[in-house]
Amino acid sequence: MAAPTEGQVTVYNAEGIPVLSDELINIKTNALPTGYSDGEQITYDGSQWIYDSAQSAVDNGGTIIDGWVRQYSGPVHVDWFESLAVGSDWTLPVQAAIDSGEHVLFNRLYSVDAIQFNNSNQTFQGVNGGGLIKESASGVLANITGSGNSFVNVVFSGNNLTLNEALVKQDASITGTIVDFCTFKDILGTTTSSQYGLFLQGTGSSAIVSNCLFTNIQSTSDGVTPTSAFCGGIYIGVASAEYNKFHIYNCRFEDIYTNNIGGDISLSDADGIRYYSSSVNEEGLTVSNCYFEGVQKSGIKISHASGVTISDIIIKGTRTDVPMVSGVRVQGASEEIHINNISMTGNCSRVVNVQGKRFTVDGVKYSPGDWVSEDVRLIEIAHGADGVVDTTDVTLRNLSGDHLKSVISVIDEYSNGQLQFIENLLVENVDISPRSGTFNTDKFCTFKNINGLTINNFNARNDDDWSTDGFEFTDCDNITMDGIRLSAEVLGLSFVDSGAIKTGNNVSLSNSSFYRHNSSTDSTVPFILFPDISGVKISNVKISVPTYDTLTNNQALRIESSNVSIDGLHLETRATGGGTANSTMVLLAGAEEFIVSNVTYDMQNVSTQLDTYTIQLASPATNGIIFGIHSNSRGILTEVGVTDVQFENIHAASAEIQGAFGTDVQGIRYTGTDIQGMISNNWYSMVNNGATGSFTASSGETVTVTDGLITGIV
Repeated sequence: MAAPTEGQVTVYNAEGIPVLSDELINIKTNALPTGYSDGEQITYDGSQWIYDSAQSAVDNGGTIIDGWVRQYSGPVHVDWFESLAVGSDWTLPVQAAIDSGEHVLFNRLYSVDAIQFNNSNQTFQGVNGGGLIKESASGVLANITGSGNSFVNVVFSGNNLTLNEALVKQDASITGTIVDFCTFKDILGTTTSSQYGLFLQGTGSSAIVSNCLFTNIQSTSDGVTPTSAFCGGIYIGVASAEYNKFHIYNCRFEDIYTNNIGGDISLSDADGIRYYSSSVNEEGLTVSNCYFEGVQKSGIKISHASGVTISDIIIKGTRTDVPMVSGVRVQGASEEIHINNISMTGNCSRVVNVQGKRFTVDGVKYSPGDWVSEDVRLIEIAHGADGVVDTTDVTLRNLSGDHLKSVISVIDEYSNGQLQFIENLLVENVDISPRSGTFNTDKFCTFKNINGLTINNFNARNDDDWSTDGFEFTDCDNITMDGIRLSAEVLGLSFVDSGAIKTGNNVSLSNSSFYRHNSSTDSTVPFILFPDISGVKISNVKISVPTYDTLTNNQALRIESSNVSIDGLHLETRATGGGTANSTMVLLAGAEEFIVSNVTYDMQNVSTQLDTYTIQLASPATNGIIFGIHSNSRGILTEVGVTDVQFENIHAASAEIQGAFGTDVQGIRYTGTDIQGMISNNWYSMVNNGATGSFTASSGETVTVTDGLITGIV
């Protein structure tokens, strides 16, 4: 109420009859007339007042004053308590309105120092931009210490002052808080103290935050990497693994950053939403339909959480000082994480970064917008720590983007330097479309230390040349790939065994096509390389490579593995330069126990042929069957040291089978081949179609053949 001054009032008795009509009464400050009977009424400060002698000692400055009780319906107005203000400081009037326990209305911004929302099940409402603004630096603007409170359309402003922890802080074990259509803004602090719009803390807590704006929250770096002082929109700090439930819907986070970092992102810890727990919680967090723009480090950062769902998120990396570290980042021993429909544009390093058990990422899209960066990773997966397999059962689906450094990148070392591995990773439905003909990356995907990897429907292909390689697998076991459509510059697929943890085993590749870019120079690196691993299965795969000059050693596929099965392989060479082919398409170098069938080779527009073979066997290849080969170039080349191999139905334009002999060549049988074009060595006619006899090889040895089987070399 307005501060009382000398004025004219009308007093009524309990029956409503005026008893002091037109009488001047001296009204003392903070006082109404005294000495009246219960039920007598007065009109004052725009309200009716009724006297209640039982409350004659009560004076809250706004609704009860020395026994006079204000008559009202609806919310309590803070302005009623104006007499308690001390200059510009409205801390006492606001606190008095809150302490009334009623629905409180803020119809303008009230300058306060520190407020306690200490009742339960109370509603606080702002109109016309009404709310609270910080009167002085340090401390929090308001503490929530009661459960079940609702805040609707309230503005909380830091007045561009330095706070300690947050504008609004909810204590531990407070449940049922609702924050709707509120604004948290204007904090200017340092990295020596946390600066958050809303701080939700404690075990056993819960809150719903919806339709809110968090904006202009910043700190200034002192040149030291922050370790316990951060800034951001919402901080959720949970102490232990007990029930906690937080929901954040339809909120905007804008302009959250640390100044004075000199381009060093390690000096900033400015996030839109930050959830941290010291151990994994049984219940966690839901974030949906939120928008982030101008947030410096991470839009959403989660640590040690369980039961987290993040969906329908839009993130714009609009800052130019540093790239965002992550759009969405989940780390620590988190479990049961679901990330759906993330759309990001602009300046960032990683769109989604994940670590933990049983998490799903479904629907991530990135585009640079007006920002062109060459260091953007769509998905980054981190391994566990301290020798524990704590990144397991991961599913990545429906990924798309352009102008990326990599689509999927797996970090193989934790900060302690220990190598870890991931169990069960599924990748499905990836569609990458480059822009301006440039992908600017090293590899589409790097998979490291994974046991159980499935990749289905991965499309990274167009007619432009990309400066990139395809997939690299290091120390991975049990890999299944189906529906891969991939363009790359040098390497399409490569498998590396570092010897650190595992040896790659059991690789299946089916229903896929690989396209090596046109180039002004030839490559000496195989486009697809399977090293010394066990269990390779290839079916219905196409590999297309270019030839520019001599195509020296430009292999489409090199296999050094055991237990190999190839059924359905189409090879293609495209002439782009001088058009001279001098290569082997498939090299089985030291392969053991292999079956190769239904292979076709199409050499296109090559003007001059040199030694271009469809398949080459190099020592010590052994124990194999090759049949059903159709080539418009040369067929099979065998080297010294190749043993126990059977060839059937080899059809080539020239030199279906050509071999070199040595004392270790034995057990090779050729049947059912057609002679077309040049026969390179004089032994071919003897072993073709099951002949028996002997001949002198061009290398000088006497070769004995029985029913097409080489039985002796002298």
